[in-house]
Amino acid sequence: MKKLTRRSLLQSAPAVGLAALVPAAAVAEPERPWAKARRLARELSATLAECDDGTMMAEVYAAKGDRKSFMFIDAEWRDDTLRRLAAEPPPSPIMGMFREWQAKYERACAPTLPYQEVDSILDECRELERRMLAIPASSAGDFAAKLLAITSYGEYSLEDDAGGRFMAEARALAGLEAAAPTLNT
Repeated sequence: MKKLTRRSLLQSAPAVGLAALVPAAAVAEPERPWAKARRLARELSATLAECDDGTMMAEVYAAKGDRKSFMFIDAEWRDDTLRRLAAEPPPSPIMGMFREWQAKYERACAPTLPYQEVDSILDECRELERRMLAIPASSAGDFAAKLLAITSYGEYSLEDDAGGRFMAEARALAGLEAAAPTLNT
């Protein structure tokens, strides 16, 4: 052990004083996650007020894997976009039924599903197809959705009756009233 002298004591005084402070810092309670999040949010808000005339906003997500954990957005652009989306009409009845048909059809295609359940789901799909056929398409999107559902994404051809109805709808969407001339003589 080293001999304690007046000189060694004076040289080590700053370290002794610092050591006296360390236990107090170690005893301090750690900042709770939500308190820390609110403090950091206030700091970020104050900083954003100084950026681009205060027009920016931040979206912050929990850091998980490779996902981006934050992004900056022009607040006016976001507000304008939300207003525009709120003003857009909801999807047509045909598109609503098509989305429902799509989910059921994808479920019916699951390889592990028992045959009885597949048959039941496909019956529900056929009922949705029947309901979609009963409504005239009001847009090319409606027409395409109906065609995709009736043919199971093109796996099957149109039956004669459905084909005639589809051609009539196609002519109506194209603004044609009469049947188109044919090459069959």
